[in-house]
Amino acid sequence: MKERLCGKWKNAFRLTLVVITCLATVVLIPNVAYGNTATDLSGPSATPLRFPTVRVAKLAPSTSQMGLINHGFVSKSKSISVDFTFAYNNVSKLDSLLADLYNPHSSMFHHWLTPSRFESLYGPTPTQLGELNSWLKGSHIVERSISGEIVHTKGTIGQYSGLLGVHFHRLLAGNGASYYSTLQAPTVPIGLTNEIVAVTGLDNVVHLKPQIKPALTSHYQSPESIGATYGVSSINNEGFTGKGETIALYELSAYSQSDVVSFEQLHGYSNSVQAVNVDGGAAYDYSTGGTEEADLDVEDALAQAPGANILVYQGPQSGTGPTDIYNQIVQDDKANVISSSWGACESDYAPSDFSVYHQIFQQAAAQGQANFAAAGDSGSEDCFATDGTTELAVDYPGSDPLVTDVGGTSLGTTETVWHACLNTASVTCANNGGGAGGGGMSQQWSEPSWQMNFDSNTWSSYGNVCGIQCRGVPDVSADADPSTGYEIIYDGSSAVVGGTSAASPLVTGIAADVDQSCTTPTGNFSPALYGLAGTSSGYSTSFNDIVSGNNDLTNTNQGDFQASTGYDLASGLGSPKANGWICPQISSISPTSGVTGDKVTITGLNLGQATVYFGTVPAPILSASSTQLIVTAPVGSSTVSVSSSNPVGTGRESATFTYSNGSGSGGGSGGGSGGSGSTTTTTQPAGSGGSSGGSGSGGSGTSAQGYLIMNSQGTVFNFGNAVNYGSGSYSDLQGKASSIADASNGTGYWITSTNGTVEPFGSAHSYPISTVPSSPVVSIVATPDSKGYWLASQTGQIVTGGDAQFYGSMGGKPLNKPIVGMQATADGLGYWLVASDGGIFSYGDAQFYGSMGGKPLAQPVVGMASTPDGKGYWLVASDGGIFSYGDAQFYGSKGGSYYSSGVVAIEAS
Repeated sequence: MKERLCGKWKNAFRLTLVVITCLATVVLIPNVAYGNTATDLSGPSATPLRFPTVRVAKLAPSTSQMGLINHGFVSKSKSISVDFTFAYNNVSKLDSLLADLYNPHSSMFHHWLTPSRFESLYGPTPTQLGELNSWLKGSHIVERSISGEIVHTKGTIGQYSGLLGVHFHRLLAGNGASYYSTLQAPTVPIGLTNEIVAVTGLDNVVHLKPQIKPALTSHYQSPESIGATYGVSSINNEGFTGKGETIALYELSAYSQSDVVSFEQLHGYSNSVQAVNVDGGAAYDYSTGGTEEADLDVEDALAQAPGANILVYQGPQSGTGPTDIYNQIVQDDKANVISSSWGACESDYAPSDFSVYHQIFQQAAAQGQANFAAAGDSGSEDCFATDGTTELAVDYPGSDPLVTDVGGTSLGTTETVWHACLNTASVTCANNGGGAGGGGMSQQWSEPSWQMNFDSNTWSSYGNVCGIQCRGVPDVSADADPSTGYEIIYDGSSAVVGGTSAASPLVTGIAADVDQSCTTPTGNFSPALYGLAGTSSGYSTSFNDIVSGNNDLTNTNQGDFQASTGYDLASGLGSPKANGWICPQISSISPTSGVTGDKVTITGLNLGQATVYFGTVPAPILSASSTQLIVTAPVGSSTVSVSSSNPVGTGRESATFTYSNGSGSGGGSGGGSGGSGSTTTTTQPAGSGGSSGGSGSGGSGTSAQGYLIMNSQGTVFNFGNAVNYGSGSYSDLQGKASSIADASNGTGYWITSTNGTVEPFGSAHSYPISTVPSSPVVSIVATPDSKGYWLASQTGQIVTGGDAQFYGSMGGKPLNKPIVGMQATADGLGYWLVASDGGIFSYGDAQFYGSMGGKPLAQPVVGMASTPDGKGYWLVASDGGIFSYGDAQFYGSKGGSYYSSGVVAIEAS
């Protein structure tokens, strides 16, 4: 990466402004003492300030003013708006809340907050607001209002110059346009230096641009037909049209109501479309494409979600407008889905800009609002469109971890990455309007947890705020190629356009349809999309994998970035298969009544990756397809609701099942205790047995014929036809025994201790491990050929030995409870981790079959074991209680029995 003067500037002709700006980067320089005056060079001195203030570098406005010439100072009488944004209080609690809201195993999953509740928890305090108000009064700035964390104010250049200790400069562009900017960081009261994260409105230079591209040919399709390519018409025909949902469109130019009406009449749509004016609304822009962008967004979104309401939030393109629009969308909380086709490369933003936007996006995520943005049309060189530089860069706000970034593809015989300049002299092509789908690595944001198992790209040095492992974009892509563009109505006539501007509202419309299929809004869509892609079968049913092309627009970055199998920095996860995004729907079940252990056939939509619940108890799945599941009725009583869920959420359509015997029954051949469950409020899955026992059949899935459990002294107990080859000893293990792993031929096993020492028994052999575990080892798992094993620590670190391969881990990621167990899939190409609360984490090709996460346990879970075919697993609690999922059957347990040392592990045999 090339070095930038002050971290921002790229061209020598900016030098005049750079010198001024760089002088403003000193942090916390005292400005005035009590009673001193800060002089406004554009007019008389302002009222003396009565607060000790300091100049704060992080509050400086953006320095992206390429080619603007300084023409002196702005008139002191000019009226402007300035926003003061407070930092959230209780940030650590907010981070924890967001983790829980998007954790399917948490009791808080999708329990969204209202704006008032959010503000009561994290908003500014009366003391903070009072101090700011008193400071503003010192300069007679009395027109104030508060919206969330943002305090809106209006005043004159003279008032703000005195208040903030800055000079407002007049800047002229080559086309004659006139702007203003302070070019330096403002001063704020010492007591507010940590509380205020941004002062917005200190310039009115336009930064965000529409990501729209005019058509280069006469070939085109309607937005509806392009959506049909991604399965939109299919889910619309199933009734998921976005009915009852509201889409908010972020616009920095006014849309044409007459154009939208004409489009609706032409295609037979009747969506409600309303404008919401922010900061006085937006002007029509027919010269630089702003109104065309707004028209495209509205018409494209409603074509994908013909039942949705559309709110067009439109406001000024400069000053406080860009942040105020987003803030108004979030404070209104009327829309579950948000789309923006406006952005700029990350280096065009000031640090405080990121602070404002990200805080707004945090609140949106907490309220269950999904946020989509276009990835940009300059490929992997996002700054090229504004300053001609070809270094790797990405577009913001799409690069924010709380935004789902939408890249661009080209539809044809094979869908590829959109790159109009791929086979030409690329710089010349790019300068003449050619584009490519945006993508690459952020230099601002760290890689979010939900992306860590997908994106292995890294920067070669720590030259970025985010470090080395950074947020990758896009997340998903859709058609953006103007050569086969979208036909819209613009300026009263048919027009054909493309760009990621078209891809973002298309995907947003799909998201509105999807939300209609779920019991709760999905919220931040990215964790759900990566959750769907978490297994090979889930990926293939939810995404079209884009494997050809690159987005090196100017051909100066060695083809970065290339499309490839799975996730890549040119197309993300790929393009949508809308049928695979909807929440699973249950249309019928058969039989509708029976006893625990009965086979139940469930029919519906998108069931292939679903977890089915009888009441709150997950049902073991014996076979699965997109339209049918065969499950085993778990322990239960009376009449319960049968629902289905996937990483997106729980489906609206459900059924009921009545337990004809009115009580729970045990699985396997003898029932027995399964821990702490009762016949009426059991939390145990199929086969684990209620407290009253019973003699249910336990299902007929493929399963092991026994298992081993072991206590902390290394003593092994065998059940069913599992063979005992001996027990470990405290001295041999050099620590407490923590886990046992069975060899593939059933003639041996390994026992490991908390410090990673491994002891083989029977035919098992010892192998050197890749590294010394950094925290206590809790599990050992053998590879399918027994020529290696994985060790898992309580922090989720994975250590390999022999031929074991690494597929991902929870190491370094936040956990509600420590990891206590691990198991591998049948083919050894994936594995599960289990936490002490029964939460399950899957990697590689491991599938999720259910968990105890978020459910009450008498004793914590301490280990897990998988069935031979990898289509089920058992969990064991420290009291010996067994919980079975998928095709795992119940053979008995030690639940309720007394052990001098608690049970610490389970292994199938």
